[in-house]
Amino acid sequence: MASLYGLGCRDGITEYMQTKRRKYSRAAWEGVKRDLRESATIYVGNLSFYTTEEQIYEMFHLVGPVKAVIMGLNAHTREPCGFAFIEFYTHEHARDAVNYLSGLRLDSRPVKIDIDQGFAEGRQFGRGRAGGQVRDEFREDYDYGRGGWGVIRQLQIEREGNSEPIIHRPRPSSTAEFASNERFRHAESDED
Repeated sequence: MASLYGLGCRDGITEYMQTKRRKYSRAAWEGVKRDLRESATIYVGNLSFYTTEEQIYEMFHLVGPVKAVIMGLNAHTREPCGFAFIEFYTHEHARDAVNYLSGLRLDSRPVKIDIDQGFAEGRQFGRGRAGGQVRDEFREDYDYGRGGWGVIRQLQIEREGNSEPIIHRPRPSSTAEFASNERFRHAESDED
């Protein structure tokens, strides 16, 4: 399923990280590759804003013991903004998460998983101007799981005369529902 996002691990480095290579000098890239081959941390993207730490833990402990779940937060509101870092105890468990869990659905969204160089304080905050992820500022579509319209589109709607923000917050589900819930299933099952 990792191939859904082009994230399959090759030589310990995902295809996604291979695309980042041009940002680094040759020497720096060698350091990045070394870090990625040893890292026990993964980045998880495309999460719903309403996915809980408990749900993430339940999903990722399937591949090995989870050391920490660090939720991505809006830098201004400190609310979840659709990504997380998961720290395992070994690189093998992190690699297994990329290879076996990428593309699984969590809260009806196929998650994107990549090996990360390691969590550092401050990386848990969104980098967009509104405090969330940059991609959510430019979204033109309505995405229920990510708070409604993109930031720029929401402002346009409000300027056009709709004074009420169009943001919906669903009731979070309990952890007990997680494993049996259809929200936690492989993305391929929709195509069958």
